[in-house]
Amino acid sequence: MTMAEESKNQDAVNTGNPTSAEGADTLTALKEEVAKLTEENKSLAETLKKTEYDRDIYKSLWSKADDKVSAMTDVLKEMIKLAKLG
Repeated sequence: MTMAEESKNQDAVNTGNPTSAEGADTLTALKEEVAKLTEENKSLAETLKKTEYDRDIYKSLWSKADDKVSAMTDVLKEMIKLAKLG
């Protein structure tokens, strides 16, 4: 293929108007790749959304556990004070 033919095919692909079988094949392949990447992107977006939701749940649970540990620590400190007095 000459440089002129190659350039013509590339122009056809760029404009979406292929004038040769090669240009049409290239355009079809690109459209398929775009569709595949779009589906992948949707899947990744759903995974990210679920991950963020899970992260929020874990943060909430961790906060509740931290509050309970703090409360237990305070109780133990008071018990130690009482034990020293008694």
